[in-house]
Amino acid sequence: MSAQVAQSIMNRGLSKPSLYLVEIAVGPNSGMFNANEFLQYYCKSIFLPEIDHDLITSNGHFRQGVVTQQPAGFKYAKPLTLGIIERSDYHSYQAFRKWFNKTGINSNSEEGRQGMSYRAEYVCDILLHKLELPFKSSNQSGYYYLKDNQSVRDNFRITWTAKFLNSYPTALSTINYGSDMRDTMTEYTVELNYDMYTIEFND
Repeated sequence: MSAQVAQSIMNRGLSKPSLYLVEIAVGPNSGMFNANEFLQYYCKSIFLPEIDHDLITSNGHFRQGVVTQQPAGFKYAKPLTLGIIERSDYHSYQAFRKWFNKTGINSNSEEGRQGMSYRAEYVCDILLHKLELPFKSSNQSGYYYLKDNQSVRDNFRITWTAKFLNSYPTALSTINYGSDMRDTMTEYTVELNYDMYTIEFND
């Protein structure tokens, strides 16, 4: 079956993996994170982490080789990784570094001994909105939405929103520089830990 035929069967169209929006809570815990508007356009990659079960095995008619498995707990894939394209004033990197520094005491200072901060002082929530193209009406010109404006962002419809609870950065990747890298963009990744995530669908 061709993609065109499959798409015609799916009357609401195929999902676009390039349409998404990341938002980090702004507040003292995130160092008053001020790069959300930049991330809207220059966060080049993120993923909805895998979720699965830890399983335990229960013997049934084990002499006949019959065993059953049942879930023993939820398991979320970690870390949450953001791939970001940087601009020349290092706007987003500075914001993430400021948040990262809040996880430790004297983490960016030459004075005194370094230590770790209390967890409650640096965790915050992250929102991942999955955007899609608006539905096109077959009986009128233009586009319309199935939900009210609360599920619309920048003329895209929000199909679901995932909230990553109690997130904080655990690693900022190496930034590569080189005299032969003349026509390339500066990029880096941020790894964030979180407790769990919830997801709300808007259909």
